[in-house]
Amino acid sequence: MQGYQANSGEKPPSARHLSAGDKVTLSGESPENIKGKKETKENLNGQEQLNEEDLRILESLKKRDREVRTHEQAHLAAAGRYAGGGAHFTTQKGPDGHAYAVSGEVPIDVGKENSPEATISKMETIKRAALAPQNPSSADRRIAAEAAVKEAAARKELLLKNQEVLLNSPNPSLSQSSSNQPQNIIPAQTVISSYEAIEALQKKSA
Repeated sequence: MQGYQANSGEKPPSARHLSAGDKVTLSGESPENIKGKKETKENLNGQEQLNEEDLRILESLKKRDREVRTHEQAHLAAAGRYAGGGAHFTTQKGPDGHAYAVSGEVPIDVGKENSPEATISKMETIKRAALAPQNPSSADRRIAAEAAVKEAAARKELLLKNQEVLLNSPNPSLSQSSSNQPQNIIPAQTVISSYEAIEALQKKSA
């Protein structure tokens, strides 16, 4: 299926083409692993206690996780039926042992449809999906621009199609105007000629 990966991330992502045509992948830069010191302390129960740096890293990971998931959910909700499944996340293990999302992507079909009308409607949806997050990435904006180009091409195709239909079809307004003309209307020239004849007869008799 043709599609692109709608990416989340604070840093500007880069785009790479997977194959010729409409299939592109918007992927973020390699997530920066937030590393902390390995020094930990154990409490009385034998469980590790996080040091201050680990707590800071954990808070950053939690914040990043929320941002990534919100970003991808916005893409997913706006893409509707053009989304190729759910969001995919790259995770990082935190100091507490849990996995947190640090980047994500949503596959979206950006291929042309069978008609210009359908393509126009689809590209409008793709633009909304690409720009749906509060802070679209540079890759998201490139996809929105690409969809706008395809939409413009489809509108041009539709215009040419409609013009061709008009040129190849008879003008119904002209044929209807001639066929619908009432048969009992006397042409203006005939009325004038009759009036002149009556006037001439009146002068003769005088």
